[in-house]
Order: sequence, then structure tokens, then C-alpha cells
Amino acid sequence: MNEPSTLYHYTSFETLFAIINNINNDDPNNVYFTLRATHASFLNDDTEGKLLPNVLHDLGVTDSTLLILQSLQGYPFVCSLSELDDDLNMWRCYANDGKGVAIGLNYSELKSILNDKLTKIEYASHDELKKRLISGGIKQMLHAEDKLPLSRLLYEALSYKHPSFSAEKEWRIASHSLEQGFGVSNGFIKPYIEFRIPTSAIETITFGPKCEFTKNKVSIYRMLKDKISPSKLDKIQIINSQVPLT
Repeated sequence: MNEPSTLYHYTSFETLFAIINNINNDDPNNVYFTLRATHASFLNDDTEGKLLPNVLHDLGVTDSTLLILQSLQGYPFVCSLSELDDDLNMWRCYANDGKGVAIGLNYSELKSILNDKLTKIEYASHDELKKRLISGGIKQMLHAEDKLPLSRLLYEALSYKHPSFSAEKEWRIASHSLEQGFGVSNGFIKPYIEFRIPTSAIETITFGPKCEFTKNKVSIYRMLKDKISPSKLDKIQIINSQVPLT
């Protein structure tokens, strides 16, 4: 698997403000911000987290077995990232139609912190995933009395998406847990959990094509100046989108 050097979190201007404003610098050796992961049922794919269970059901796993195994895992939470830098469709879909930002995060540093919680999305149709599981020996697992391997497989449910989303080149931070809090967004009260990310992972902050760049750059720079050391601030590029979206 080819690993990217940087992953991008497309989000709203308000979220960027909250991220920077809430940077924790109590310990100079552990300065971090938090990324929120939303409950998977609030994401924009109606089949989110359902593709793998549906395939397993098609292969003979009963609804009751799936329900028991999934209930033992906790609720699924997801924070999405992309390999795509300054991408028109990503601006439109995930950054307030170009009025938001994309935060570029160093992949290696994310991987060292998040380990197996950071995964690359695999895009497959129902039939494609079914064939893949069968060729991988899934039937032996299904007929085994020990259901632990099947439970472990279900943890990967958030790593599969419908191929119509493949252009997004998504990676995600995913975890099964109980909610840590609730927030309001787009008319929904959404459960969330948070992941701590060191500020040293921030490589770029790209303003969307519909943002006023010059004045906002000064404000963001001054906010960061009060939160992180000059040496770390110098490594963060605050740049403007080159996408001609008006």
C-alpha cells in the first residue's frame, strides 16, 4: 500500500476556529488539539458501516449473531481525511461549499499516534466484497464455534464504502466507543468522541476558494502564535486555494 505524506481534513471555518482556540498547551512537551469523530449514523453515506455486515448476512450469519457481536463493540465513530489536496469536490461537499478550510496533517505522525485507528478506505460493491471474503477463506470462519475472529472482522466494517465514493480517496480515524459528548450541526444533535493530535502534525492550513484570505490569515497566525512555539509555527504553511470557485 502506497502511503501518503499528508492527509487533509476538510471542515468549516467555525471548526478550524474551535480547533485552534481549544489547543491545549498546559504541557510545553505535549501541545495538542482535538479532532472530533462523529457517530457513523450521522455521515452522508446511507450504507455507512453496513456493507460488511450485509455481506456477512448474505453469507449466512444470522441477524441475531450480528446484533450480538456489534453490540459488544460500542458505537462506531468516524473522523474523515483525504489524500486530496485543494480539491474542488471536497471543497463543495465537506468545507461549506468552498468557505471552509483543509487542514493538512503529517501522515507518519498521525500513524504513530493513532496506530490501527487510522485506516485507508477500501471501496467495493456488495458482490465485490463478497467475492473477496470468500477467496480469503471466510466460510471456514463462519462455521467455527469460536466467534472471536468474526467479531474482529466486524471491527473493519467502517473501512469499507460503496465505490461511488472512491473519488474522495478517503482515510479515516475510526473507533468503537461510548460518546464523550454531544454537539449541534446541520439541525442534528450528534454524539462525538475526540482524538488528541499533536500540533506538530499540522503542516498546512488551506483556505477555501470562497474565503477572504489576507485578513483571515493574519487572525489565524496570531491565534496560533499564542498557542504554540515559534519553531512549530514556522513549519505551518497558511495558504490559499488555487481552485477558481466563486
